[in-house]
Amino acid sequence: MYQWIIIGGGIQGCCVATRLLEEKVNKEDLLIIDPYPDPMHMWRTLTNKIGMPYLRSPSVHHLNADPYSLGKYSRANDYAQPFKGDTNVHVWTCSISTA
Repeated sequence: MYQWIIIGGGIQGCCVATRLLEEKVNKEDLLIIDPYPDPMHMWRTLTNKIGMPYLRSPSVHHLNADPYSLGKYSRANDYAQPFKGDTNVHVWTCSISTA
C-alpha cells in the first residue's frame, strides 16, 4: 500500500514527488497517477510545439528544495555558460500508473 499518492505527473506533481523523496519518503511508498506514459508528458508535448526545448525560468525556480542548488552545481562543475540541460537524459524516481 502506498503512503503517498500524487494525482498528476506534470511539473507540480513532479515537484511534490521530488520534495517528498528529499524528505526521506521511500520510493516504494510513493505513486504518481497520470494518464500519460511518462512524467511531464503534456509539458514536453506543448513546449515542443512552440519550439521551447528547455524550461526558461530563473535558476531559483526549479525542482530542488534548495533554490540555489543549480547555481551551486554549476559553480562546483565549472560551467561558464548558462545551463541548458540535456533533453536526452531523463531519470524518474517514482512509479507511474495509468490506472
